[in-house]
Amino acid sequence: MHDMRALREQVDLLRDAMRRRGADDAVLQLIDRGEDLDRERRTLIQAVEERKAARNTNSQEVARRKKAKEPADELIARGRELGEEIARIEGELDAVEGELRAILFQLPNVTVPEVPAGGEECNRVVREWGNPRDAAGARPHWEVGAALGIIDLERAAKISGSGFVVYRALGARLVRALINFFIDLHSREHGYEEVWPPILVNRATLTVTADNQTMTLHGAVPTLTFKMTGFKNGETASVLTTQPTCTTTGTSSSGVGSYPITCSGLTSANYAINNVPGIVTVTQEDARVTYAGNLFVGIPLSSTTSLIT
Repeated sequence: MHDMRALREQVDLLRDAMRRRGADDAVLQLIDRGEDLDRERRTLIQAVEERKAARNTNSQEVARRKKAKEPADELIARGRELGEEIARIEGELDAVEGELRAILFQLPNVTVPEVPAGGEECNRVVREWGNPRDAAGARPHWEVGAALGIIDLERAAKISGSGFVVYRALGARLVRALINFFIDLHSREHGYEEVWPPILVNRATLTVTADNQTMTLHGAVPTLTFKMTGFKNGETASVLTTQPTCTTTGTSSSGVGSYPITCSGLTSANYAINNVPGIVTVTQEDARVTYAGNLFVGIPLSSTTSLIT
């Protein structure tokens, strides 16, 4: 899978590499579509961040007005609208990022500059030895191999596409013998060490845990934070394609109770993502108990209610 930054920082090199491979118009159209999606992705990320900032500012103003006993209904309604807009845009962002990842998986690898441009017909001979015999009347190797039952090109095409071979019987034995010859020669005479690593590579799990938060009734929504654990081989958050964002259903107008914090938006080619939600706990305001006449009256500290004497 190509790095997403290739569509932004090296798109011309990517197009040129695909042309040099002899890629058709469909591959070049994928690059064009990927470039458009990357721009759309960045626009959506900016839109989400702007609305989150506006929601935080709005929540703080709601809290200020409530403490001052000023009406805040229109701000509360605006907060709900911003929350709905954020959810809608994040849904669009997830769809765009999914399509973009699919395109990056489909694009072929980039060749080194020394590889000739074009298809197989453009290959050049780097070195040759011996004197080739006259090819007149000679059968091609694929016909000989098929007749001997040592290769099966039709089955290989069904499994992997054109250009691949299924080796059978003595053909498979010959391949194994050549591999053994290669390994024995280089480990015995050229200082290489033979290693047999696992052939299964698991995707590591990266856990994103939302930090629990506490806020007072009608107070400002606290800054939502998170922790990431599970990086391997000394890697850090800098290797991630995108960074996570946290949201909560709790607002400055929410009643006493607990509200979930969810993290989303994190993508990585090398890690499976496990999002662990957190909780915003809205608590009651502290109260002052005042004796007035024959009554004990509980008044929130932020309240300006007058006592009846």
